[in-house]
Amino acid sequence: MLQWIDNRTVLGADLVMAALFTVAFVSMRNYAPRLRATRDVAASYGSVTVACALFVARGSIPALLSIVLANALVYLSMIFFLLGIQRFFGYRRQGPLLIALLSSAISTGLVATFTFAHNSLAARVVVVGITSCLLRSLIAAELLRSSRPGTVARAFGNVMLSYAGLSLMRTIGILAVHAPNELMQHNLVVTGMLVGDACFIFILGLFALFMLASELLSITKDESLQDPLTGALNRRGIDDLLAQELKRAERSGNPLSVAFIDIDRFKSINDQHGHAGGDAALRQVSAAIASRLRAYDRLARYGGDEFLLVLPQTNWKHCQLVCNRLERIIHGITIGSTAVSISCGITQAVAGDSTVTLLRRADKALYKAKREGRDQSRVVLHDPELQSQDAVPVAAPTPLPQAAARTDASSAAAVPYLTSTP
Repeated sequence: MLQWIDNRTVLGADLVMAALFTVAFVSMRNYAPRLRATRDVAASYGSVTVACALFVARGSIPALLSIVLANALVYLSMIFFLLGIQRFFGYRRQGPLLIALLSSAISTGLVATFTFAHNSLAARVVVVGITSCLLRSLIAAELLRSSRPGTVARAFGNVMLSYAGLSLMRTIGILAVHAPNELMQHNLVVTGMLVGDACFIFILGLFALFMLASELLSITKDESLQDPLTGALNRRGIDDLLAQELKRAERSGNPLSVAFIDIDRFKSINDQHGHAGGDAALRQVSAAIASRLRAYDRLARYGGDEFLLVLPQTNWKHCQLVCNRLERIIHGITIGSTAVSISCGITQAVAGDSTVTLLRRADKALYKAKREGRDQSRVVLHDPELQSQDAVPVAAPTPLPQAAARTDASSAAAVPYLTSTP
């Protein structure tokens, strides 16, 4: 079959595929600027596109362009790809990049030597094959080192490692047979090499697209669960998380407390300082609260000027201490000449709770705090509609027996935000 394939046609197919992938990655970059590595991968395929165009034009343009520069661009494409893989996984390792740059520079010099001083296609193919094997091995190592088993990135690493092995095998093949003196001259080994490159350009482009597309889906999902103004979770995000925390608390027996936090007189802030002032208040309050939380606590903007705080492994007494501390911190926030304050409604999960019943008690506690003057916290441990019980004021918690008080004190010391100073 290979005898019917023209080498220049194969290189033309490479050119078209590389150009299409370049357009795809550039479009992805424009659509999602936050998506890491798209710029580097687009630059990689852009370099391949130009290199293939120079290869196709061989015989019509100087050898300096169609041979030396074209192969240098192939190396550059793999360096861009290596850089993109590192950026995708969020780190920068100088060692592999330095090896890639140094080997590419040496190889380019050798290609120039075997073009102008000792013209030999076989020697050039061997040099390019060894260098390509090294560069592809570096890319494969980064993918395999950084990816988890069963992921697209891990499969990508295995395919890239196979491609590196193929580069070495075809180099051995060139040494074992008589190679032609011109790339466009038909030869089974050279034509097979070009067809293999075309297949791998397509396969590697698909893997890169799948890997970046999965990251894009993850970013899109995160953004769909996040409030764009404050950076906190939105209502959809916290509802799902709260349901999970309720199940976890029921299984483990650990306490779970929640608090609705409302900015007092938010409408007057908007009226006096405009929506920009209201937005500033929301951002500053959210940032102040988030800065005092543990890694596994969650804050969400539940709607308007209302936030929901979810505190796993925390009983209502500890939750009240957190809210009291937050109230003092928020007192330091001013919008123009207007001081900002918050009201908090607190409750703790009980057996059989759903997110609806839990949040209904927190909402009733918040309503009581607002009704009794704002800038304070209240606790409701039972739903008054189901059981007759007054709200418990945070300012005057029920005294604990001595042994219990010691237990709570030691527990509080284990919670960082309860012992730190504002």
